[in-house]
Amino acid sequence: MRTPSTTAGVALSLLLLAGCGSSAEETEPDPSHQVKAEFETWREGASAVTYDEQNVPVGATVEVTITPINSGSDIAITVSGLIGDRDYGAHLHTEPCGADPEDAGGHYQHEPAPDPSTPDPDYANPQNEAWLDFHTDPEGRAHSQTSVSWQPREGEANSVVIHAERTQTVPALAGTAGERLACVTIPQ
Repeated sequence: MRTPSTTAGVALSLLLLAGCGSSAEETEPDPSHQVKAEFETWREGASAVTYDEQNVPVGATVEVTITPINSGSDIAITVSGLIGDRDYGAHLHTEPCGADPEDAGGHYQHEPAPDPSTPDPDYANPQNEAWLDFHTDPEGRAHSQTSVSWQPREGEANSVVIHAERTQTVPALAGTAGERLACVTIPQ
């Protein structure tokens, strides 16, 4: 269930967190993925890319965290420096960010749709995808989190894309959220 709330924003760069061992005992590595970065225009190696500097300004920050919880996952996004008092859509996508907004591929789906080119509410829904829509506060900050009953397949969830609109739920538009404004790569 998606439970967005507005909070203070943080910076964004992507790093894999690892647990710390001590000489007395070793602990398991933390399997969470966390990305923290500032949005910039496209360049090779950029972690966070803006395709629309008016709605996702260069220098705005983002943090994305994917945390395995038993057989499921908690997935969260926190942003700062975006346009204030505005709705955005956000989803987990299949490919890394690229020079073109479409380079990020389609939405990551736990159970892939037989025909991903057509919106299908049986597959394009918040239980089968990670929807992270948010509304910014007057200062352009927001936080959104979703919990899903699955963990992304290794190497298949490579970015989070921020869209121009909230995610549609009507059958003919299921899962669509308008233009791709920005992208955050999740390194594998």
